[in-house]
Amino acid sequence: MSDLPKISIITPSYNQGQYIEQTIQSVLNQNYPNLEYIIIDGGSTDNSVEIIKKHESQITYWVSEKDRGQSHAINKGIEKCTGVLFNWINSDDYLEPGALHKIAETYLNTKANIIIGTTKIENVNTGENSTFVTKQFDSLGKTISRINFWQPSVYILLEDVLKTGKTTESLHYGMDTEMYIKILLMKGHKGIKVIPDIISHYRIHENSKTGSLLDKFHGDVSSVFYQLALTAGDQKNAKKINEVIAKNQIVKNYNINLPFNYGNESIKSVGENKVYDFLNLLYNDKSVSNKEMQILSENIDYTLLEPEDKIIAKKIASRMKWLPWLRTLKLK
Repeated sequence: MSDLPKISIITPSYNQGQYIEQTIQSVLNQNYPNLEYIIIDGGSTDNSVEIIKKHESQITYWVSEKDRGQSHAINKGIEKCTGVLFNWINSDDYLEPGALHKIAETYLNTKANIIIGTTKIENVNTGENSTFVTKQFDSLGKTISRINFWQPSVYILLEDVLKTGKTTESLHYGMDTEMYIKILLMKGHKGIKVIPDIISHYRIHENSKTGSLLDKFHGDVSSVFYQLALTAGDQKNAKKINEVIAKNQIVKNYNINLPFNYGNESIKSVGENKVYDFLNLLYNDKSVSNKEMQILSENIDYTLLEPEDKIIAKKIASRMKWLPWLRTLKLK
């Protein structure tokens, strides 16, 4: 046991009696000898508590009481955590057998501060199944602006979670993305290790956040980028993010907290890359108005983009400025 890093896992839950037993069993049946498993239930009125009690002898800590939402529940759990590696698994998702040993082995072999595995996605509504593998990028700006971490398969250092301020309770949908962005700003992108192994199974269903509230996710994540731009004094991109990317869905009571040293130029690069990435997305969507694209293409700081992105960004900006109708042509 002493050779394996302690892994702390939290399950925040509320009225997920239909799924929570599979979640709990998937964690406990890992047979990982240095596991700290914590369940924070928000005062469920279904059979969730009954199910939790069935397994309480193997659970490090659990509580069922009213809370202020998922982010608050996760923070309550973090206060009980003492591990090296950390993640949470929602009560409608579950771990792949052997997942924690693979995470621990990767950590011991690489000392990575962010370990990301493959996620199997099950859409209960449509019956469709898919596999998600995180793509890695060569720069910090690109890694953050195109962040594609699927949370149930992402393990991070508990000490980094504490240094960056845990989860932000005013974000109810994008708190995980904000956490990863903060860690990347604090430590850079070179400590990421992506492994091909399946780590978790993620359900999309009518009662899940992902299944029913995608606009809220978009609003939360856009709010993070908006706040980063403001932090860097980048009013130009803050305006673009608010008006075009976020579509005025910025979370009103949210302010980003960065309680660590970070590079201002890194944040500016994130904003420029985010705007460029969205511009490129819209350019290939023929139903989008030219006006939005013209706003995004104005005054791009090409020095903050990767070489291959500079070329395409300049082509888009030129064509949008002088010949908007040419967007019907494919870029060469």
